[in-house]
Amino acid sequence: MFRREYHCFVAGLPDLLFDEGKITQTLDTFRQELREELQPVDYRLVHLVFLPYDHNNLIRYLKDGSDDFDQLGNYSPEDFAAEVQNLDAIIPEAPRIEPYLAGLIKLWYDENTDRSQLDPERILLNGYYAMMAKAPNDFLKKWSAFDLTLRNIVTAVNCRRFGREIAPELIGENHVNSQLVRNPARDFGLTSELDQMEKIIQICELPDLLEREKKLDLLRWEFIDEAVFFHYFDIDKILGYLLRLMIALRWFRLERPAGESLFRELLEKMEKSYQLPEEFQRKK
Repeated sequence: MFRREYHCFVAGLPDLLFDEGKITQTLDTFRQELREELQPVDYRLVHLVFLPYDHNNLIRYLKDGSDDFDQLGNYSPEDFAAEVQNLDAIIPEAPRIEPYLAGLIKLWYDENTDRSQLDPERILLNGYYAMMAKAPNDFLKKWSAFDLTLRNIVTAVNCRRFGREIAPELIGENHVNSQLVRNPARDFGLTSELDQMEKIIQICELPDLLEREKKLDLLRWEFIDEAVFFHYFDIDKILGYLLRLMIALRWFRLERPAGESLFRELLEKMEKSYQLPEEFQRKK
């Protein structure tokens, strides 16, 4: 299959380091560059990478009608409103949004739905990873499979630590998830199947939440580097750069003064999510 190459664009990309002290790029400006430089079929893959930002926008829109959207999302409030209107249309228009996003909108407005029992974030993540497993790009399929596996392993370790049932917290259905639910071993019986399983377990056992998150993102960074190592000027190289830029910008923000506040929010969210025993909870 013919693969387009973007020699000049890739050659002009600034170097990225995981512990970058200063980053001049923003995701907004980089995405605009991609929109201008890439062929439409390749830019469509960029669209897929940014979809998680639409998850948060859609959840806010459904819960309180908010149109205060993160501009990194692909869709506008008007796009979501059009899909809501489609629900009652005699002749529905072609959907503007991804089917799994439209599926949540349909479920949300179904008169038989008990919204208090819905977990919109989990529904969207299940839909997203299922879609990415069929992405028209091998690198994105491998990346999303790795990220999903890593996410589920971390979730399973946390559930085990705090005595919470594992199965309802996992995303997707696959062999790894079955092992995470059924195997009582420290490594869930996955070390022989997953090369980095022991390293992931060791990271999950670190006492400092921020250090754990950073080392997990370093695993993601290393996976991306290895996956695109032999791709020099094609779309895989660019997608790998985009994903690494997202990671680098996350830690650039965390390590600035506002990062301490974000760290506290992360810890409080974790405590609430896993219902920590009293002896583990932070003193207020």
